[in-house]
Order: sequence, then structure tokens, then C-alpha cells
Amino acid sequence: MSISVLGVILAGGQASRMKYVAKGLTRYKDRPLIEYALKSFETLADHTLINANKDIKAYQNFGVKVFTDQADYLDKGPLSGVLASLLQAQALSVSHVLISPCDTPLVTQAVFERLKLAAEQEPESVFYIESDSGIQPLHAILPVAGVADKLKQYLKSEARVMFFYRQLGAKAVYWQDESAFLNINYLEQLD
Repeated sequence: MSISVLGVILAGGQASRMKYVAKGLTRYKDRPLIEYALKSFETLADHTLINANKDIKAYQNFGVKVFTDQADYLDKGPLSGVLASLLQAQALSVSHVLISPCDTPLVTQAVFERLKLAAEQEPESVFYIESDSGIQPLHAILPVAGVADKLKQYLKSEARVMFFYRQLGAKAVYWQDESAFLNINYLEQLD
């Protein structure tokens, strides 16, 4: 089945472990982290947007629309960005949201192609990446239909990504290459 995809790079976190520096704007190997994620979505998504809650103008310089989390959900961690992404997807009338955090520069387009293929085969399911070291819940694809309302309800009492995914019957897509998920959480990791 053919699906339509909104690619969203999640850059709305507080980055407390990075001394509150906008994570997506920090440089890794001479490029801002956000550029790696944008490149991964380049030909895969029908639309690509950035979810950020500060440094909006700086993110707009990358040539894509930037949107913020809804005020009522700002304290809900990454699920706040997921909800805002689903609402953007509804407005664009696409069937799926493909998400990626801004802080994993080594994730290639092939990871997202695998997620998209899984969604094409089972368009009503949520898929996330799992590797030998564990789950990568923010590398995921979610159907838009009905999920935003379920997430709003869930966020009234909880804000844990995998707990929500389990409620939806989410499925793991295995990815063997561990190095793809290098996660930049500290300024010392930048070179």
C-alpha cells in the first residue's frame, strides 16, 4: 500500500545534559546535528519539518518549516513533540509521521526506508527501531488516523514513549548496525 509521509526531526527537548545548548544546532564533524537528520529524510518524506521550542529562527535557516509543541503538553518530554507532529500531519493530510531525534547523526536513510516499508505493509501499525543494545523509540513511524486523540488522552496521566507504544501494539523493526545510533547527549561527544 502506498502511504504519504511527513518527516519530523524532533529538536524540541531541553538539552539539560548539553548545558541547555540547542542540540540540533551544535556541530558534529563540522556540520550541525540537524543537517544529518534532514539528509536522512531528503527523498523519503513528502514533507519534512522541524519540531523545536527554542531557537526557532536558527532552525528556520535550514529551509524547512519549524513548529512548536502545544503549550498544554510542553512538560511531557518527547511525546509532546510526537503529538505536535501528528497534528501537523493531520493538517497536511498525510497518512504517516516518520520521526527522528536530532541527536543521532549516524542514522542513515536506510533505517527510515525500513520503517517506511514496514508501514506500507501494515499501515495501521506503529513501528520503531530495535537493535542489539535496545529500543530506539524516537526512530519510528506512526499512522496519523486516531493516534493524536489517543496520545492526548494518554498524556493526561503518563508521558513514557514505550508505554504509549505498547498501548498501540507497536512493533519493533530490527536494525543490526549499532553504530547508527550514536546518541549525542554531551558537549564532550562533539568533535
